[in-house]
Amino acid sequence: MQEPQRPEVTRAGILTTLGAVAGLALGPSVIAVLTISAYIQPIEKEFGWSRVQVSLAFTLVAYMIVLVSPLQGWFVDRYGPRRTVLTSIPLFGLSLAALYFTPNNLYMYYLLWALVPVLGLGLWPLGYLQSVSCWFDRRLGFALGCANAGIGLGSWCISCCANQPQPKRQSSTPVQPRQWGCPLQSCQNTVPSLCSTLHSSCWDLLPPAWSANRYRC
Repeated sequence: MQEPQRPEVTRAGILTTLGAVAGLALGPSVIAVLTISAYIQPIEKEFGWSRVQVSLAFTLVAYMIVLVSPLQGWFVDRYGPRRTVLTSIPLFGLSLAALYFTPNNLYMYYLLWALVPVLGLGLWPLGYLQSVSCWFDRRLGFALGCANAGIGLGSWCISCCANQPQPKRQSSTPVQPRQWGCPLQSCQNTVPSLCSTLHSSCWDLLPPAWSANRYRC
């Protein structure tokens, strides 16, 4: 008996795509790769390091992406994108929180940036795009394109946040907020909140019969 065709566009499919847009907009693809130019000059000014020394951290991030990408694929195959993504969201938030408290130690600075792609292992595009692909067939390309647009959207938003001038505090305390840490702190506060949103709105709606016939979601 032929299985009845499932509607191409469903509420759950749309929610999954929107969840992927939000996740990719605030994921490591944006924060650790595409918006790094906004951090370089403030970090130079705060620690007194050269541009070469500061930029080497982002080269290490690129190397770590090469290493963790196959590992992410293994985790997605083994546990599914839902578990992989939801586990990585709070860990990625912790890695951003750690960056805000970077000490004046070059090697510790390198280590903290190298941990970002590792702790955010499940938040690279593969996990989100695999979840979206479970819901579409004829319009799969359009759905994946919409989900991937979250990277561009997040790059624009975080760049605007990072370049926003910080007001000077009129206070007796000598402690001043870090110019390059403010966008990271904002993302650290926002990223973990996506965990419950994505869990309740997107991946819980996948029909078991459909996931059994297609990729595990």
